Amino acid sequence: MTGMRYTRALPILGFDYFPHNDWKINMVFPLNVSVAYKVTSHFSMEAALRTVLSRQRVPKNTHPDKGLVAYRNWGAELGLDYAWNQFFSANAHIGESLAGRLRVGDKNDRHRTHYRIRDGLYWGAYLSIAF
Repeated sequence: MTGMRYTRALPILGFDYFPHNDWKINMVFPLNVSVAYKVTSHFSMEAALRTVLSRQRVPKNTHPDKGLVAYRNWGAELGLDYAWNQFFSANAHIGESLAGRLRVGDKNDRHRTHYRIRDGLYWGAYLSIAF
């Protein structure tokens, strides 16, 4: 991550490990760590830890003018996956956001104000069609 008077370089390490035919450990550290269990040939269940880090510039003529907003959060979730074939899949998941932080600074990212965001429940679903 670089730009907006901020540079931070972290390696992203990733691998998949299959300790058994029905188990999969997915490590894309520090962004996504998950463990999946294949229930049937089409359904699997997954538990995951995910992280979010986002930086945005505040629009001009807003206080603080051209300021910087940084948002960071962790999430723990459970999901149910369905894979009909290699082209069609679906997912439904529910989770809890943990340890959220929001930081607002001026255009040089000084005079920062820090906010703690309360934990919260989230859920979602998606359909995927590959071609």
